[in-house]
Amino acid sequence: MVLPSPRKTIMIRNVLIVAFLFALAAAGYKLYNTSMKISAYTQAEKYMKQNNMVLAEQYFTKAEENRTIDYKEDRIQQALSALDPVRRIRLLKEQAMLARETGDFPLLLQAYAGYQEQKQKSGTLDKKNKEMFNQAIKYYTMENSLAKSFAEAKARFVGQMKENIKSKNYDKEDFLLSYFKIPSQYFGGEKKKTQEMQAQLKKYELTKFSYLSSSRKFAETMNKTELTLKIYKENSIAVPWLLTAVNRFGRSVLEKDLRQNNIADFAEHAKKYEELKEYYPSGSGTLGYIKRTIKSLLAKAKRFATQNSFSKAIDLYEKLKPYQDTSGEIALAQQKWDEQQPVRLLQREFPDKRFTFTTDGKNRWGAKSFVAAISDDSKLYYGSLLSDGFKTVEGALGEGIVPKTLYTQEKISPEGLPVIVVEAQSDNRASLFAGFEVHESDFKQIFAFEADSFYMESPGVMVVNNPAGEGAGQLAYYEPLDGEYKFSGPKYTGSSDPSSPAGGYPTAPAAGIPGSEQGGNNGLQDPNSVQMNPPPSDSGNSSVPSDPNLSDPNNPLPPVDNGGDSVTGGVNP
Repeated sequence: MVLPSPRKTIMIRNVLIVAFLFALAAAGYKLYNTSMKISAYTQAEKYMKQNNMVLAEQYFTKAEENRTIDYKEDRIQQALSALDPVRRIRLLKEQAMLARETGDFPLLLQAYAGYQEQKQKSGTLDKKNKEMFNQAIKYYTMENSLAKSFAEAKARFVGQMKENIKSKNYDKEDFLLSYFKIPSQYFGGEKKKTQEMQAQLKKYELTKFSYLSSSRKFAETMNKTELTLKIYKENSIAVPWLLTAVNRFGRSVLEKDLRQNNIADFAEHAKKYEELKEYYPSGSGTLGYIKRTIKSLLAKAKRFATQNSFSKAIDLYEKLKPYQDTSGEIALAQQKWDEQQPVRLLQREFPDKRFTFTTDGKNRWGAKSFVAAISDDSKLYYGSLLSDGFKTVEGALGEGIVPKTLYTQEKISPEGLPVIVVEAQSDNRASLFAGFEVHESDFKQIFAFEADSFYMESPGVMVVNNPAGEGAGQLAYYEPLDGEYKFSGPKYTGSSDPSSPAGGYPTAPAAGIPGSEQGGNNGLQDPNSVQMNPPPSDSGNSSVPSDPNLSDPNNPLPPVDNGGDSVTGGVNP
């Protein structure tokens, strides 16, 4: 038999001793708790007999919570059930104390609501239970405890208002909702609650609004104010003094916008202010002012468009966009402007071109409006605004042609097509005249001659004054031949012309005709003819070199319309 070593024997002994001590401690602890449970139960029964229901509930609860042994469990549960009114008040008191210690206002409201519920239920209790309830609220001093807790909460919330004012930081305002929810009885009644809260809130909110309106942008001020008004509305708190301040501030900003001709700012500020209209159920002076002013500005823009001051109209419509969608009005003004000045359409179609000569007209050749132009690289253009869009034709002007002017004429083309007449510099006569018939996709040159002038005697019959070459020094007929006007013979001016009426035609002026000694005009107006010099424009406008701004790539549209430069200005609503 092998015996353990002395060292191992000692270790085993120590382990057994420790185990014994633990067992002894556990037994002792259990005996102690058993004694405490029995003692608590005994005390509870004692207080029950003495009709001290509050202490009886406390000791029965201690006995119940002691789970060391099962002892009189049925009786304990039966007693606690009977003492339920007392138990509920105790739990509410504990909840209220915890809320006060931690500053947990929602928990305090829960305790208050629970207490009010128990008070209401007490009215239906029998005499015994009602006596227990009254004994409990007196012992736990619930009324006094809640009053102190709410008084401390009120002071805390008012202090937070003062702190926000001092720091000029109004980001944290959740406490206001709690402030609103303090029961009126802790103010001394509903009337006193209203008076006290109005005094505190008026000072706080007006100071805040004054700070915001003087240090923040209008939109930020209105956004913050809208949130504030929403909170008050949701909690049924009237703040007429704040609405008055907002109304006064909004009006002053809007009036300043108009004084400084900041129409776009006015529109933006007006739109932002109107977001508060739900808080003005009866309206406000500023809301009415906005409606009147916007109506006046829209009427002004429409009047500009009617007067063909399109740039003014469009500029004003654009500035009113922040308040309402004026896209339709702008599009209509743009359309009418394009009809009045079709060169705008031509410039948009050819943004890289600089047009040095232009002429335009309306309601001819099936077009609402049309334009003819010459670019600085000697290209000829024609554009017509038709029912299905803007159509253009582009072609070469021709070598050696240095234009002085251009215009359109509808009685030259044998086919009734538009004809662009380019009057250019000439070394031998007053001008070089070139006519370009406009087709669907190109131009066809139907005449070109140097002369002092020409006119249409009748459709298809042209009279040229002192042409270079055949007919020089006299009036000559030009008529279409193979689609091009060519010399067809001299125009007789006396009775020697067998086809002329009795007395003959008036004598042609001699000025500019070689060898003539007579003075006068370069051209002659036949009683039945169409005079072509000076050139008539179908639009009623003389053909002159175009504004160079029209071809500026950075300013592709004409900078001037019939109304002149755009003006921004206020109105007198």
